[in-house]
Amino acid sequence: MEALRAALCVLSVFVAVLPERLVVLASFSQSVDSDFTFTLPAGRKECFYQTMKKDASLEIEYQVVKIRVAVTMSYETRDIS
Repeated sequence: MEALRAALCVLSVFVAVLPERLVVLASFSQSVDSDFTFTLPAGRKECFYQTMKKDASLEIEYQVVKIRVAVTMSYETRDIS
């Protein structure tokens, strides 16, 4: 079975005033569930690469903690095979 490589890129986090933190939890599901948690400082971008089987599912959750201003967050997945 041909494997697909999915890229998870947190493209942008904009915080108007305070340099708070964003906690993102991404769950990569293949045959066994696994979790990946990281802290992303305000205004930073991070890219993560995860190999996935074709037709596998991917669940992405994120949580903003200790924030007092508006936040914009986006992510992107790609097939880079």
